[in-house]
Amino acid sequence: MRLSRSIFSGFLFSILTAFTCVTVAQEYTVVENMIEAQGLTETFLIGGASEDRVFAYMPKSDLLDRGSLDTVGRDCGVIQVLEKNASGLWRPSGVELRAEPCFVGDLLGFTNIQKQGEFLYAAMPGDYINPQPPRLDSSATGIFVWREDASYEGDSDGFNKGFEPVGLIRPEGRGPNESIGTVFVVQGEYMAVAGIELEENLPDVVGDDFEVWLHKRVFLFKQDSQDPAIWRQSQIIESDTFGFGISFAFDDAAKQLVVVAPFDRELFENVDDFDPPGSLEVYERDFDGQFQHRQSIVYPEFNNSIADPDILGNLMAASVAIYPDRGRVAIYTRDDSGEWTLASTINDPSPFFGGPSFNTENELLTTAGSNPGDETGYIAVYNRIPGSVDYQLNHRIEHPSAQSGKSFRAYFYGRRPGDEKQTEFFATGNHENAVDAYRGVYFLSNHISPYKFAAKSMSGLWYNPARSGEGFLIDVLAPDRAVVFWFTYGPDGGQAWMVGSGTVENGQILSEDVVITSGPTFGSAFDPHDLERLTWGSIRIDFNECDSGRVSYSGDEEFGNGSTTIVRLSSIEGISCDPDTKGNSSTSGFSGAFYNPARDGEGIQLQIVDSGSESIAVVYWFTYDAEGNQVWLFGSGPVDGDQMVFDSVLRPTGAEFGRGFDPSDISLESWGSAQLRFGSDCNVITFEYDSDNSSFGRGSVSLVRLYSLEGASNCPL
Repeated sequence: MRLSRSIFSGFLFSILTAFTCVTVAQEYTVVENMIEAQGLTETFLIGGASEDRVFAYMPKSDLLDRGSLDTVGRDCGVIQVLEKNASGLWRPSGVELRAEPCFVGDLLGFTNIQKQGEFLYAAMPGDYINPQPPRLDSSATGIFVWREDASYEGDSDGFNKGFEPVGLIRPEGRGPNESIGTVFVVQGEYMAVAGIELEENLPDVVGDDFEVWLHKRVFLFKQDSQDPAIWRQSQIIESDTFGFGISFAFDDAAKQLVVVAPFDRELFENVDDFDPPGSLEVYERDFDGQFQHRQSIVYPEFNNSIADPDILGNLMAASVAIYPDRGRVAIYTRDDSGEWTLASTINDPSPFFGGPSFNTENELLTTAGSNPGDETGYIAVYNRIPGSVDYQLNHRIEHPSAQSGKSFRAYFYGRRPGDEKQTEFFATGNHENAVDAYRGVYFLSNHISPYKFAAKSMSGLWYNPARSGEGFLIDVLAPDRAVVFWFTYGPDGGQAWMVGSGTVENGQILSEDVVITSGPTFGSAFDPHDLERLTWGSIRIDFNECDSGRVSYSGDEEFGNGSTTIVRLSSIEGISCDPDTKGNSSTSGFSGAFYNPARDGEGIQLQIVDSGSESIAVVYWFTYDAEGNQVWLFGSGPVDGDQMVFDSVLRPTGAEFGRGFDPSDISLESWGSAQLRFGSDCNVITFEYDSDNSSFGRGSVSLVRLYSLEGASNCPL
């Protein structure tokens, strides 16, 4: 097997291997209070999350000083983009988003933010919670949209870097005082958006001076098939039921839309009975793309309010408040005809138990708030009993302060719990009043790796298929120690490589001393005294399973923070994921790192990889050019006794680091050829090279072994 230009688009070569992983159950724990950990004086709310980023609403106002929600959003709303650092914690990326144009009190992202594909959607409902004039202009409210584009440099004020504004989605048929977007959901090519309108003077209920925002309707949109940035309004669903559309959910295929039509006890304090009680209204999409009413779901107990549906497949969880003092979660199942039926309930004595909930095939998470002076609020984790739709309590997550009257309300984003490899979510913790609620934004995770496999199996080459042209070389030296090379590019498109050693524990590699180098020149002019070894940052790799994982990094100011998923490209010959399996390779003992003590700062990494038919050597040479800039070269060739011949050594250039990376920018230079020969044992090699580039020329260098790999064979010589 040889490396060639034609297969470089797949990065080196694809090797499919089978691994057996054992699932280990993990409890969720509070990792940190994100506001306190970042030393923030202002607050924020988690509005939404994708796989690799979190989007937080940042109220630019004197909210905390005033001690009242009345002042939220007096300036243009701002969304802060958070990314994971090498310790697995969410930190600001330096990117902030703003609507264009924005307006004072737009509350951008205050109620909801959602990422789907390349588009980011954020609620822009206006300052509907401000009781003071002037009233909001409904024509300026809606759903603001950005298209993710790494090349977009942002506006003149430094906002929206990497996210190009598309515009505002505004429905037709809205009222003059109607706030648009307090609730919205995007599912595939369909979007549902709530409208709430100010109703004044309700004397029949609570008196002449009462004002309230009422949910009345849901606006439906369909994405244009030719231009996904365009959404066309397709329908309005309306109801006179109080609170209609206060929450809703699509099923996974957007075939059904379930809209909440609750009653609110506080509004109807002088009313003895609810007739009828709250309901879930099910609408089903017909062949013309219109949602027609199909079913009303009413919980059988009277005097209830029902809300917060969460749908996964044919399973739905909804919160039910049984007035005056009980809460529960109702579990519904859907039959083949599309009809929903109550299947079971989860009960708890807390009056605020049951909302919102987040369900999977085998797990359900829900919350239980608290009144001031009552016991501490908590998040409850339930496991589904196999073969049924009944649940049993697994554990509770208490509010970290453990003080009475502390509410703990969870917001579930990103990957679903249960079957997924790792789950994270967020919760707000209420303190003395509504404002203090947002001083506690907690990050929770079952963050210990739930897979058990041999640490030695992490050795190999790893990459992200969407970022073909850069990758990671991992050498495991001992069950608790590894070295990680990241061969990539600098922000200017030149080559760059970073290296760090770190600990291995519970399916994770953590290197907190990653360095980047520069200075020496290639060949005979190499002088180790020119070497600059700079602290770059840290790298953490969490392995979901034996052949996939996620890299989180925290680099210097030039490289920044971020994360990327990785999959295995190659494994070391004879090394299996099973910790009890011994390899049968006769040549993997060649693998390891080699350097010349007189040329400290450059070296060769050699891995004998499992190709399935023959022993293949992959070599990486980390060195410098004539100006002292970093260079990395690679090649592959068969193992022939004590030598390996690399007919094609390649040097890729042209891409940028991080979000600016585009594999089509890579220019693949045919650098030349090389030959590696071992001496009388496996600890000394001679590396001869012949470059097509005159600035590198021809030559040879002698190197000695720096380390061997854990689990590799004995020296075959």
